[in-house]
Amino acid sequence: MKRYVLGLVFLVVTATGCFKSQEEENVCDTYDPCKVVVSASELAQVQNYLAEKGITDAVKHCSGIYYKIINEGTGAAPGVCSAITVRYTGKLANGTGFDSTDSTETYTEYLINLIPGWKNTLPLIKKNGSIQLFIPPSLGYGYRDAGNIPAGSLLIFDVELLNIQ
Repeated sequence: MKRYVLGLVFLVVTATGCFKSQEEENVCDTYDPCKVVVSASELAQVQNYLAEKGITDAVKHCSGIYYKIINEGTGAAPGVCSAITVRYTGKLANGTGFDSTDSTETYTEYLINLIPGWKNTLPLIKKNGSIQLFIPPSLGYGYRDAGNIPAGSLLIFDVELLNIQ
């Protein structure tokens, strides 16, 4: 009897692991990139950076991220639950690089698992598109140190969207 019950539990756990939960489906269908909006001080931080660098063509996203579409790409845009393959460079406002792929390397991940700044803006481009992002702290790594990224950092990313699955 114990073997039967354990086998049944294993079967149920294994089978349910193959399907998206109702909560995951709701996130994929109802994710609102404009729901969380950055504070006025974070918005000023990004605007000051753009002004200092003479960047006048960045567009403000409803969440407070600024971005520049370098190349729109073609085909479909990713959804928040799409797996994406990218090549990217990430740096701090002082120009210090903190992460990147090299010219032969790519990174693949589900968009939903990435920082809000990426989730909110990568759906603005399509396959083979590229975008530059100016991400305020609360839509990046927030107000805690994250490896070599100091707490409260403005993040600048150059992202090339290579594939969408």
